[in-house]
Order: sequence, then C-alpha cells, then structure tokens
Amino acid sequence: MQDVRVIYQKSGRAKYISHLDVNRMMLRALKRSGLPVWHTQGYNPRPFISFALPLSLGFTSTYEVMDFRLSDDAYDLDAVLPKLQAVMPESFRILEVTKPAHKPRDLCYASFALHLVCDRENVQRLCAMLEQTELFVQKQTKKKQIKQIDLKPHIKEWQFEPETGGGVLKLILPAGNTLNINPMLLLEKAENEGISLEAESVVRTGIYLKNMQLL
Repeated sequence: MQDVRVIYQKSGRAKYISHLDVNRMMLRALKRSGLPVWHTQGYNPRPFISFALPLSLGFTSTYEVMDFRLSDDAYDLDAVLPKLQAVMPESFRILEVTKPAHKPRDLCYASFALHLVCDRENVQRLCAMLEQTELFVQKQTKKKQIKQIDLKPHIKEWQFEPETGGGVLKLILPAGNTLNINPMLLLEKAENEGISLEAESVVRTGIYLKNMQLL
C-alpha cells in the first residue's frame, strides 16, 4: 500500500459543484480509472480518499489537494496522472501526482485572489478599511454559534492590484482545523461599511504550511 497525493485545479462551471459532490465525483473517477485503489476494510469497503481543505461553493481553485491510497506498493506513480485525467470531467485538471510529504493537519494558511468590480473611490475606501487597526466581523463557529472576531490580526498578508473597472485583492488567511477564515467575511465587512463592490470571482490559489511552503 502506498499513499498518493493529487494536486488539481477546479475551474469554470465547477465552482457550482459542492465539496460533497466533488467527493462523489472523485470516487467515481478513481473507479473508472482502473487504478489499484486501496479500499477500507469491513462490511462496506470503499476507496479511502481525503481532501486537505474543502473549497467553499462558488469558489474556483488553482491548487487543490486530495490524498488516496494504492494497494500496489510498486505501482508507477507516473502512470496515475494520465489514467486519472482521462476520466475527469470538464473543469477539473490534474496538475501533479506525488507522494505526500506533509499531513493535511499541518496546513496553516490559504491564499486567495478576489477579482473585484468597483470604482476608484471604493477601491480607496476598501484599502483604507484593510489598513485599520481593527476589523470586527460576525463569524459562525463549528457549533453554529455566532461570535464577533477581529480579522485584522488574522490577515497574514494583503495586496490590492488595481485594474480597469476594479482590481484583484490578494489575501493570505488562516486555514485548517484551528482557525479557518473565509475571505467573504471581508467583503461582508466592506458592505457593512458602505463600500460598493462586487466579487466577480474568488480563486483559492494555494494552501500552505506554517513556513509558507505549499502543502
């Protein structure tokens, strides 16, 4: 048995596919690929797969991570990518197949690119908001409770690249089991501040370890 890590992209219309449906799709793809996938033991054996960090509905991504296992220790990993890509649906592209060097539990950050439509005045107001010393928002906990948190200390890095008709807001935010910050919280904060903008698209561009190495 050997562990395998798949790095893939989710783009285009796939942003409307939920994480649960992506899970089901990947299970079907592994079955159709003909790969010697390892199955769990017991009364209901099934392929073992896990995702490093579920992607929010409506987001696309250029760097997603899925792990699974092969029952054949000697199976050539170079053969996995073409076999899996051949059965993937539109808008999913396999980028790399490798052995996992780190566990998903080790991830600490995620990077995002928010493509925004807004005028120059609201761009300036958005940047001014991000430069404030405090950014309090309402966040729902895993227990479905609402609590107020200050986003400011949790924004590891931000940068705004202006473009005609708006620009791209790039963010690095906490991600993982300890704390997971959705970038839409910032847009909700901007809306509450009366800043007029529209998110044309939200792209997750990477998930990282504490040292900012890609998982």
